[in-house]
Order: sequence, then C-alpha cells, then structure tokens
Amino acid sequence: MRARAVLVSLSLALLHGGAARADDVSATAEADTYFKVGARAYQAGRFADAAEAFAKANERASTPGLLFSLGQANRMEFAARNDPARLSEAVRWYEACVKAAPQGKRANEAAEYLSRLRPQLAAMAGTASSVTLRPAKPRVMISSPTEGARIAFDDREVGEPYIAEVAPGKHRVSVYAPGYVRYDRVLEVDATAGAPPLDVELRPIPSQLLVEAPAGALVAIDGELRGEAPLRPLALSAGSHDIRVTTSGALPFEQSVVLARGATVTVRASLERSSQRKLAIATFSLAGGALAAGGAFVGWSLLNASEARSLYRDTQTLGNLPSSTLDRYHSLDDARQKHLERSIALMAAGGALGALGLTLVVFDRPPAVGAAPSSKEALPSETRANPSAPVELGFTPIVLPSGGGASLDLRF
Repeated sequence: MRARAVLVSLSLALLHGGAARADDVSATAEADTYFKVGARAYQAGRFADAAEAFAKANERASTPGLLFSLGQANRMEFAARNDPARLSEAVRWYEACVKAAPQGKRANEAAEYLSRLRPQLAAMAGTASSVTLRPAKPRVMISSPTEGARIAFDDREVGEPYIAEVAPGKHRVSVYAPGYVRYDRVLEVDATAGAPPLDVELRPIPSQLLVEAPAGALVAIDGELRGEAPLRPLALSAGSHDIRVTTSGALPFEQSVVLARGATVTVRASLERSSQRKLAIATFSLAGGALAAGGAFVGWSLLNASEARSLYRDTQTLGNLPSSTLDRYHSLDDARQKHLERSIALMAAGGALGALGLTLVVFDRPPAVGAAPSSKEALPSETRANPSAPVELGFTPIVLPSGGGASLDLRF
C-alpha cells in the first residue's frame, strides 16, 4: 500500500513538476507514458524494468518526483538482488532529488534513505556489479491500466507490462481484456531509438439495452428522454441504469437494470391502465348504454305514435268509435309522450357521459418523463400548488321524477 501511495504522488509530481520541458508537449506526454509503464512494472515487483522506464521518462521531462522514483526503483532492486550497481544508482538518484528540490516533498524521505544507504555503499566499495544498467539493444515498453488487460506481441501472449529487447522492424501489438474493445497496431522499432512507449487504456464495449414498449410510449433512461417506442437498442455504459416508460392512459413503468460490459439486455415495459383511463372506459360504456336505451325508447315512441295514428284514421273514416277505442288512443298517445321524454333524458345523459369520457381521455396525459422523485424526500407540511398534479374529475348522476341529468366536477 505504501508503494502504491508513493507512485500516485510521483505521478502527480511528474505531471505538475516545475522542471518539465513545457515547451515540448510531445516530450512531456512521452515522459508521462514512460512513467505509467514504470509504475505498472513497480507495482508488479519488476523494479529493474521500472527503473529503466523511469530513466526514459526522466530523459524527456526531469522532475524531483521522477528522481525520487528512480531512487526507489533502484533501492528496491538492490534489496531483491543485493547488487551494488543498483545501490549506487539509488544513492545517485536520491542525491539528485535532494539537490533539485531541497525543500520539496520528497527531500526529507530521500535524505533519510541516503543516511542508511551511503554506509552500505561504502562497505560494498569495489564489489563487482553483475547487472547491465543500460541495455544496448532496442526495447519496447507496453502497459495498460485496464483491469485484466493482456498483451500479445507478434501474436504471442506476454506479461503486462511488457518491457523487453526486440529485433528492429515492424511488430504486431495487441492489448485486450474481457468486456473491452481490442487494441491492435503495428509498432515500428528503430535499431537505435527503439519504439515509443505505449500505455493503452482500453475502451469498454458498450452494453445494449432494448426497451420494448407500446408504440408512441416515451422512453427515458437515467432521467434523459431517449425517444418514442419502438426504439433501436440503446448503447449504454456498463453499470446500473434507471428506465422509465410513460404513455397516455397508463401508469408509469419504472425498472432498474444492471448492465455488464458488452451485454445485451431486453426489458419489456408492461403498462397498466391508469385509474383515470379505466374510469373513462367505464364512462364510455355507460354512455353507450344510455344512448342505446334512449334509441329503444324512441322506437317505442314511434310504434305508439303509429298505432295512435291508425286509430285516428279509423275515427275519420268510421265516425264515432266505442269508448274503449278512444281510451286506447289516449293511452297510446300518453305512452308515446313518456317514451319520448325518457329517450330525450337518456340521450342527454349519454351525451354528457360521452363528453365526460372524452374529457377524461384528453386530460389523461402521461406524467413528466424523467427520474421519479425519491420517496425519501420530505414533503412540506403546508399545501402548495403543484403544476404537474393530475386532473381530478368527478361525475354524479341526478335522477328526478320528471327526468334526469348529471353533475360534472373538474379540478385542476
């Protein structure tokens, strides 16, 4: 954990140190890449490779932080191999760090290491070194911060990071990991300069989310409207996403899904009718029944009128008729009038119910598309206007001895 913390600090020192060649952006960028490769090697316990990568970075953009990291890598390699050349290199780089920034963040640590390493170096004076610190052959340095990344060099899988001597010429490099887009390129290795360093951060393969919903329904992902159904599969990042589907006459559909990298997930939005839409359907049914009944009474009224007219014609032809026939005539005329009144009342009620049902449908708008408010949010104690509050409608039938009607209560 201490080594990782030191490397993070060194990375910041490299990026923001005052000694970097600010006039050469490409050199600074290359130095940063070399440092990242070295940091990966350091974390893997490959301290000699880390020292080589740090040295390359220091050649392009020297900072006190890089000098300190060179001391660290050589000191750790000395501890692992007990090689006096590494001890000498560690002392040299710690001294350079203190000289470059006597009041810097790493000066005290470097001085503490020097107080312990100088006596050891003096005791090992004259001991032969078995390590070649500056390889003569061209080298490649390749790493990736992507978790689980693997490297293939010339179609052969190698370690990560990959720091090795290779023959000059063109070489195939591949970096890959499950759930990420594969990186492929041809690397040109110069016989003298080697090749530029590579620190390849792989791009995650987008996940695919297909939301199946009724045509025209509004689909929102993580509070952002994505369009109307039907939609093509949506490319999303891996992780948790909130789905919200709304349409007129239905309760909102809400669901959270967790997408793995590169996965394709289908969500079927089942939209349940809203209470308002159910009431509208029931109102239309009642309206239809009232209109049908009103039509039936119209028919009966017409039959009564036809029979009464027939009796009236008999009166004109035959003269006086029996009293029973006259009573029948008056009875038919009364029935015709009552059926007509009933049909008018039922037709009016049917029309009112139809208008009410239409109003319910028109004002049954889908809720606002976006993230639903959290149930944990505290509501104010006082009542306040809410522009997104649903429309409230009430219908009360009225029945009177002489007819009927309805009361419509509409609240916004």
